[in-house]
This record gives sequence, C-alpha cells and structure tokens, in this order.
Amino acid sequence: MAADQSRPIQLKIEPGFHFFAVRIRAGMGEHLLGMPISELADRIVPLEAVWGREATVLAEQITTAALDSARVRLLNRFLQQRLIPPTERRPLVAAFRFLEAEALSITDVCDRVGLSQRQLENRFRRATANSPVRFRQLARLRRTIKEILQNQNERPAQFVDDAYFDQSQVIHEFRRFTNLSPMEFQALARRSAHFYELKSPVLAHQTNSG
Repeated sequence: MAADQSRPIQLKIEPGFHFFAVRIRAGMGEHLLGMPISELADRIVPLEAVWGREATVLAEQITTAALDSARVRLLNRFLQQRLIPPTERRPLVAAFRFLEAEALSITDVCDRVGLSQRQLENRFRRATANSPVRFRQLARLRRTIKEILQNQNERPAQFVDDAYFDQSQVIHEFRRFTNLSPMEFQALARRSAHFYELKSPVLAHQTNSG
C-alpha cells in the first residue's frame, strides 16, 4: 500500500507479472484504513500491516482466482466490508471535489465551503497528507493526464489545464511529479498499462460473459 509520495516511484514489472491497483478517492483513505493517511505518507506498507492475516488470505484468493472479474469481486467485497461510514464533513469533501474538477484558487475554495485557510490546511493534511496547494497541483496534473490518455494521437501541448499559466509550467510540474515530460509520458502510456484506464477490455469481456 502506497500513500502520497514526495518523489515519483517506479514499478518494476517482470514479464508475465500481473497486478491490480486500487485508487482511493481523496480523503476516503481514513474511512477504509482506520487511520489518517498522513501516517502513511512517503511509505510503502504491506497490506498485512494494516489488515493482518485477512490480507494474506485475500492475496491467496486473488492469486488462485481463474478470471480477473472474479479477482475484482473478491477485492471489492473485502474493501466494502472494511469501509467505515464517514462522519459529517461536507465542507472537506466539497473542497476535494472543487479542486479536482475546477481551476479554483485556495481562497475561492475556502469561500465556497465556509472554512478558513488554516482550517482547510489542517483538514487536508490529516485526510490526504497534502497541503491544499499541493493537492491543487496534483489535481490539475491528473486532469491533464486524463486528457492526454484520452487523446493519444494528439500532441500533449493541446491539453493544458486552465489552472496552469503556460506550457512551461506544465512541463515543470510533469517532471517534478512524474520524472517525465508530457510527450515522454504519452509515449510510455502508449505501450504500458496505467492507472487511468477506465476499464480493461479483457475484464469487460469476462464480466459480460459471466
């Protein structure tokens, strides 16, 4: 399990290696793991350290399942059983969604959700291990990445998010967070699996067939 990292990490995958990845929405990790995400920042933690023997059993079941669709069902059921209902915290959730979807300033977000900048800072750090400013930077990077991936035959320069000042800022942040330029990222995504695929064609076929 990897929480927010201050530096990019690279997965080294051997031929024939198969893996699943679960992306937890911003601010929801605490309700799934039972601890603040800030405690896991810059760490890669074995699932057994969080869920004990149950995580080992899950890994064995996923390994022996015949189809990806069956593996997804096992994993989904396991996570749903451990989900802790969130307490009332609408302002924070609203702040996440505003920053994920729009090119807003932190001041604008505070005004919309009714929190001071100090309150927003404290809640963001506990829930995401990020400041609101860094969360905003990551959110605009993700929006740009999705546009690049959905338009593989177009030049990345066409998909600059409104939250960036110019193309040079895009390139700077891409290198800062991924160690790649936008064009290098696009070239790598064309030949590699990534976490932004909406649905695996193989999984879709298995699901429809089953």
